[in-house]
Amino acid sequence: MVKLHDIHDGQALNFEIVFNEYSRFCKRRCPNYLYERRVVSKAMDNLAQLELVVCGRDAIAAVSADPGVRARGGAKRFNLAATVNLPGQLKRFQPIACFVSAPLLVACLDAYSGCPIELSQWAHSRTL
Repeated sequence: MVKLHDIHDGQALNFEIVFNEYSRFCKRRCPNYLYERRVVSKAMDNLAQLELVVCGRDAIAAVSADPGVRARGGAKRFNLAATVNLPGQLKRFQPIACFVSAPLLVACLDAYSGCPIELSQWAHSRTL
């Protein structure tokens, strides 16, 4: 998610974007770590409970509060804000934003001895 935020200029993402990138990464580099959509969705819910990511209107507010996003052209976020939390909107399409920075994420992965080598190498790379 952290790298996707950089690629999308800090705009809020949604679960589908994150899951598709996760699936693509796992299929190419570490197929043993590819989990079902419902398992990844539950993991995302856990991250939200830990307040490492936020969903819905809170994600739009978090993106709007980031001064770097405004400098990069925040006009796009107003279109997104109009669609947040509409009745019947599917949870997986609600915007999500991550509060973890790339340097902090890399430091945590380096400190975690059980981190898969593929994930650690990818975190240190500049590619998506």
